[in-house]
Amino acid sequence: MKRAFVRLSALASFLACGSLAAACIHPPADWKGSLSQTGQTAMIFWKDGVEDLVIKPTYQSKSAAPPAELAWVVPLPNEPKSYGTVDVAAFQDLFEAWEKARPKLRAKGARSANAPRAQGIKLLPKAVVGDYTIQPIEARGKESGPALNAWLEGNGFSTVPLENMAYYLEREWVWLCVKAKTKAAKGDLRPLRITFETPRIVYPLKFSTHQGTFAVTLWVITEQPLADGWGDAASVYGFSGPQLSFPLPKSVAEAAAGTKLSGEVSVTKLQHPQLKGEGIARWKRDFQLEPAK
Repeated sequence: MKRAFVRLSALASFLACGSLAAACIHPPADWKGSLSQTGQTAMIFWKDGVEDLVIKPTYQSKSAAPPAELAWVVPLPNEPKSYGTVDVAAFQDLFEAWEKARPKLRAKGARSANAPRAQGIKLLPKAVVGDYTIQPIEARGKESGPALNAWLEGNGFSTVPLENMAYYLEREWVWLCVKAKTKAAKGDLRPLRITFETPRIVYPLKFSTHQGTFAVTLWVITEQPLADGWGDAASVYGFSGPQLSFPLPKSVAEAAAGTKLSGEVSVTKLQHPQLKGEGIARWKRDFQLEPAK
């Protein structure tokens, strides 16, 4: 099965090109203004080998007129099965449900983590979802990196350093090239859901190698608590955080269109306050967690 660039039943904070993480947001090449990414938050759900990744980009333009659109590239282990948009209220609803369940941390002692084939590229079917236009691209082997960059440059995207691509090209992940229409100089884009198959919970943090220091928050939402080794796996990457069980708010359950998670589930809140790109470069594998067997 073809692999694609996106991310497990978790809610994550992504960072921007040069300061944040896996998704590298940028304006059109001919736009003369200044753009910063104030934060990109994502929900990721996982169940029975299917992951829903919900990305919520936030941007700010210091120019009077915003760019007509934004663009970014995301790597995933498989080509997505479907796309959709999500009510932005789902993020606040999840946060409030988490805060309501927090007394369980003290009352019940919730668990906590300590932290070579054919060259070239192939364009997969394009999708248009709300204000988003998504072009998945299959790239096989490191030799396809220059061809992928040529396509990106010719289609209004920034190119990607080949060393940042290497891990994913070797594993034949699919690259999602996303463009979104903007309506204001500052704001949140409507969250984008991407559903894809993956045997384990993944989050493409190695794509942000050499992208500075940034904070990451991952809300991992699964039917059952994560496998016993999840704490060790998380500590490898320097994350820490508790795990609770509580019913998903309606808006959050609706975001899990592919996994169909609902009712009472396990929610793990993993955080890293200062993840460093140069540290990520030394990881043997990208961020991943094992679900319960």
